[in-house]
Amino acid sequence: MKNHLVAFFSTAIALSAATMGSDLYAATQLPDTAESSVNLSRLINRQLAARNTEYRSMSEFASDAPQAEKIFQPMGVAGPADQKEKSLQGWVRAYGGNASRDASGNYSAYDSGNWGALIGIDKSFGNLLIGLAGGYARADLDSDSDNANIDTIYGSIYSTVGGEHLFVDLALTYGTSDTKESNLSMDDAEFSSDLISLYAGSGWRFEITDKILLTPDAALLMTYYEQEGYALSASTVSDYDTTSLQGALGVNVSTIHQIDWLSQGLAFIPELRLHYIHEFEADQDDFTFTSGGISDSIAVRPLVENMAHIGLGFDFWSWEYQNTKFEVDYDGLFSDGYTEQILSGKITVRF
Repeated sequence: MKNHLVAFFSTAIALSAATMGSDLYAATQLPDTAESSVNLSRLINRQLAARNTEYRSMSEFASDAPQAEKIFQPMGVAGPADQKEKSLQGWVRAYGGNASRDASGNYSAYDSGNWGALIGIDKSFGNLLIGLAGGYARADLDSDSDNANIDTIYGSIYSTVGGEHLFVDLALTYGTSDTKESNLSMDDAEFSSDLISLYAGSGWRFEITDKILLTPDAALLMTYYEQEGYALSASTVSDYDTTSLQGALGVNVSTIHQIDWLSQGLAFIPELRLHYIHEFEADQDDFTFTSGGISDSIAVRPLVENMAHIGLGFDFWSWEYQNTKFEVDYDGLFSDGYTEQILSGKITVRF
């Protein structure tokens, strides 16, 4: 009888430990929703900075005659020079792309599909531009045993101010997300999260030849992420929050003047963007996981510490329709174990 009792309790303890171990392992394998929100914050602020710098070209971007001279600020961190007050302007941008991260340690590889849209409206006051923007973003994260669908809505206030050479960009963004996770090793989960980001960037314009414009720039992006706790059938995940601080240093290169396609009545400007991005808070805070009455701290996958950014832009407009401008962009991020590629298109209208 004694041997049977010992066997019974030994089996129960083993099963409990196995269940807890499975849940703990599954928790570390959950798709990286915090990292996805940090990546979304970077994407949003890249688009806002692009709109800030577009403002200078937007003020006089259509030719009145072929070969009309036009000074242009390349996309990136840059802004308006002194000029007369302009009318109200609105813009819409849509994007889509994908990202992937390799496996490391106990963290499995995952792929992410990303798409969304932004809409904004702004007005200039001398050499100051102030605008409001809002949008929707969707991220679908998939790994071998887990997946997550993240729906985010967000709003931003952005501004740029500057003179002929020096420019400063600022943006403040708040977003709220609903996440649905599924995992082969434990229950599905649903939870809400919030993000707040603050962006500041500055650049200086150089005309290195009579045709080429060079704009070195630097930027800082702080993102705070907060996630509510959620319960599973035999365990709970506590509230979680963490902070990212990213710095970017690079250069934008474009033609100084528009290139006119005389036979079609069109004008366009190409642009190349090259940046180095560094994450100062790569080691993320742990989160608390409780199973069977036992709490433990679970490590979160570190953020990507160093990345190279390569961007290509193509702006074009018609001489006949001077209040409408189109833009197509490619942006790629590359690092050891992580890649992200985004295609986007935008239309800007001056009222």
